[in-house]
Amino acid sequence: MSRAIVNININDETGSYFFFENQYCAISWQPGAINDKVILHPDHFANDWPALAQNGFKTIDAIFPRPHYDNQWFFFSQGKYLIVQFDGSKLQGSSEVIMGPCEVQFTNWIALTGGTINGAIAIPGDDPQAWLFGGNQMQLVNVLSDGTMQATGEAVYTAEKWNNLPWQTIDMIVPSPTNPNMAYVFSEGKYIHLDIQNRDDVRVSFGPEVVGEKYWKTLKDVGFYGQLRPPILNEPRTDSKRDSGVD
Repeated sequence: MSRAIVNININDETGSYFFFENQYCAISWQPGAINDKVILHPDHFANDWPALAQNGFKTIDAIFPRPHYDNQWFFFSQGKYLIVQFDGSKLQGSSEVIMGPCEVQFTNWIALTGGTINGAIAIPGDDPQAWLFGGNQMQLVNVLSDGTMQATGEAVYTAEKWNNLPWQTIDMIVPSPTNPNMAYVFSEGKYIHLDIQNRDDVRVSFGPEVVGEKYWKTLKDVGFYGQLRPPILNEPRTDSKRDSGVD
């Protein structure tokens, strides 16, 4: 299953776009709170993100922000990535491809070349670096100013590098919208709260907990976890109108 997330801030209210298979929705949420709510109900993401579909992206596997650039993100899908620009302060705002599609290809990570990135997270600090996750491995990359990525060191097994994680693979990483040193990591229908001290030192501060039992009920309500919502089979709309479905 393909899952990804990008944080937004609508009218000073923190939230995220969540992508699942060929769908996406918008959820307002705050770290540690249970008042999350759906502000845009699931729909074919190609309707509101035509630039993704036009570049052959049928699902979104992972997303992380481009360092030192406002409103630009790396979007990964099936062994390729785009750099996409959009205004995260506007619901259903327009998006533009700045670069790509580019092949995911690392000489230090041969096993993943052309394969799927399951999760990604920018590393806090001045150095433009990120961890990319694929299968049961993770790779540290330098994010270069030209939009390319360069692997640094060898790929390592996630369970060995971050040995306090309860899983060997990762489904999705949700960065905290208020603290760059915190993130939620999802796998196997559960999640943990992770404190990121630096690129090598991470600590589990909460969990694992089942998605939707106390927190993240909206992800279960929209069918992105739990009783899964099936992929939308109809073709994307040809018009630009859509009811947000805000309750």
